Amino acid sequence: MKAHGGTVELHSEVGMGTQVLLRFPGCAPDQPTPQPEPAPAPQEAAPLRILVVDDDPVIQETPPELLAFLGHAASCAGSGQEALNRLEAGLAVDLVILDHNRPGMNGTETLLRLRELRPGLPVLLSTGFQEPGVELLARSQPRLWLLNKPYSLAGIRAKLAESQGKPKAVPALQPDR
Repeated sequence: MKAHGGTVELHSEVGMGTQVLLRFPGCAPDQPTPQPEPAPAPQEAAPLRILVVDDDPVIQETPPELLAFLGHAASCAGSGQEALNRLEAGLAVDLVILDHNRPGMNGTETLLRLRELRPGLPVLLSTGFQEPGVELLARSQPRLWLLNKPYSLAGIRAKLAESQGKPKAVPALQPDR
């Protein structure tokens, strides 16, 4: 909720139950209707083979369509273990979009095992809520970029271009003082 501008309030009393109050951000009636994003520029780079790792069935449907629209081919895995099994079996991919917040093996755990299998493989770590340490992880890992949910066509296109550019510099960790 916080990532999308809303709030959550919980009120609970023994014997009385629990009340959950969700506040969603609204739109003022005089705001113009958002315009659709412009069509993507012609594909300049070679099409990518992308593995999308997410446990949410809606997410498993949407990114492949966006990626196909951008000229790329995507396949999906519903868990970190499924993704690792497919990569171990020889699935050829150029990039992984990895959901961070999911049950079972989370994004960080999957990432560490993925790095053992394919050390140089670019990864977009996708998250709707950045837990403490996720940004530090992204800064400390080569070939890893954050992709905030919900992502737009323009946002995913920009991250794909960034991931295919020259490798990012990884800052040295400074000791605590």
